[in-house]
Amino acid sequence: MSKLLLSEGAVVHGYDSMNSYYDVALIKAREKCFLPTARIHTTAELEDQEKAIGIVNEFKPDIIIHLAAQAGVRYSRDNPQGYVNSNLVGTFRVMEAVRASGVRHMMMATTSSV
Repeated sequence: MSKLLLSEGAVVHGYDSMNSYYDVALIKAREKCFLPTARIHTTAELEDQEKAIGIVNEFKPDIIIHLAAQAGVRYSRDNPQGYVNSNLVGTFRVMEAVRASGVRHMMMATTSSV
């Protein structure tokens, strides 16, 4: 999605999680694909309401595309609280950031793990 938007001249500001489910090297490599064209935050979880609202207020986007979710149905049996935090609380925090900042549009896609 980011590559498509960048190719069409959009300004992209990403927000990615650093968690133990994915190899941190993979997350960093993905981040490098978009720099310096896009700005990527990898320093906080979605459920950090203050950070989410702060980033939205700083960037002032017209649209938020929410593609974040903790994947891996089998892993959810081992770490159910992580899924509740990321997929339910995190999504709620994104919606609250949209509401608090006055973003005009939000698109959301998710994972079967939700």
